Amino acid sequence: MRYKASPYNFSDPESLEWCILDDHYRQELDRRPYVSLSHDRQTAIENNSLAENAPSRSSTAASTSERSKTTKERSKIFDDDKDLEFDEVPSDEEDAEIPEGSLFDYNIPGVLTKEEVKHLDLDHWRLVVRNSLVELEDIRGWEDWEIDKPDTIKGIAAELIAATGPKLLENSALVLF
Repeated sequence: MRYKASPYNFSDPESLEWCILDDHYRQELDRRPYVSLSHDRQTAIENNSLAENAPSRSSTAASTSERSKTTKERSKIFDDDKDLEFDEVPSDEEDAEIPEGSLFDYNIPGVLTKEEVKHLDLDHWRLVVRNSLVELEDIRGWEDWEIDKPDTIKGIAAELIAATGPKLLENSALVLF
């Protein structure tokens, strides 16, 4: 994989902490499709404790055999396997469920909070209606709607701005239909 200019921050997929994507982890991403700083740190700690307790020759053989196992085989060493991915073909019976509630309920890294969006001027963002522009505050019910209700136009607009950033408000219009 090739990456643009550096440094980049990214969210660790397991701990959800923001980390700097440096050259070391770029090389790791070129080698492996999944890299987690917190998981790598934990693995390094476990490997260090194993290396202290076992001869170096056997730990090298164990790590080589560990790399050759599938994800499913490696998962057997964990007590709970809720968050592990398996090397299986996905079933057609499994439907992706969209969780109930607002985007603001999930505290997603990089997404604006409800309080941050409340301070933005959503009222003057424009909505495209039949090839004309209407300010959102002119929509009937706008003042009564809450930004954390995703089934309202105000909630949809607030979640869109929270996910994309406040710069989108400057020179754009909202198209819903």
